Amino acid sequence: MSYKYIDEKKAHLHTFDGKALIGCSTAVGIISKPLSYWASGMAVGTLGWTATKTDPEMRLEGAKTALETIKMLDGEGWLKMLDVAYKAHATRLKETASDGTDLHALLEVYVQSCIDRNGGIPLAHSTGETAQVSAFVDWALENVQKFLYSEAHCYSEKHWTGGIFDALAILKDGRTALFDFKSSKEAYYSQYVQAGGYATMVHENGILDSEGNKLGEAKIDVLYIVPFGGDCIPAPHYDVEGMEDSFISAVKLYKGQNSFTK
Repeated sequence: MSYKYIDEKKAHLHTFDGKALIGCSTAVGIISKPLSYWASGMAVGTLGWTATKTDPEMRLEGAKTALETIKMLDGEGWLKMLDVAYKAHATRLKETASDGTDLHALLEVYVQSCIDRNGGIPLAHSTGETAQVSAFVDWALENVQKFLYSEAHCYSEKHWTGGIFDALAILKDGRTALFDFKSSKEAYYSQYVQAGGYATMVHENGILDSEGNKLGEAKIDVLYIVPFGGDCIPAPHYDVEGMEDSFISAVKLYKGQNSFTK
């Protein structure tokens, strides 16, 4: 019996003994994310609302202009405008998805290049790198002794979960750090829970490749979220055990919800 990652036709499927595991990010999806205000802001923004930190007079003028436009609509036009408002957050996510994917890939390339070309020791800046990558490189040069793994796999037979974390490194202070790259502007709780899930799986079965070959073992001392939608500076959390406990609770909730809805 062994772990294997199947990515044929974009399946993104973690398996053990040929059976599908619960993806780490899927399990953590049971936790609500602090995006409600952002989504509602995207919706009402199509109707003339602007952020509360902007100039009050400009906000009022914008709302009046939008109201005059709305007054000229018939029922069908108003319904179409509401439909646009309803889908505004999803539209925005699609627009930014490719940029996020590109930045995520660029960070992966940097870490892998450090491993392949320099024995894991952080490389210096390269010509034409983005501001986000540059910020991460600055941080790595100051704090990372050696990157050990990039895009590594892990799984738990006990909790029936699988996942891929973005990087693992030894820091200059001697701690072993696990990194997850996120497209958000800042790090938030559920992201650390997800990282805690990776730590849980690494502590149970070590670090693997996509075919289930064991690459090594590690004791994770700190979890880092890298918010490349913001300043791209890794944000640490040192209570790894606490996040592991939170992840296990999230998995239980996810399994319970699945059983309830079947």
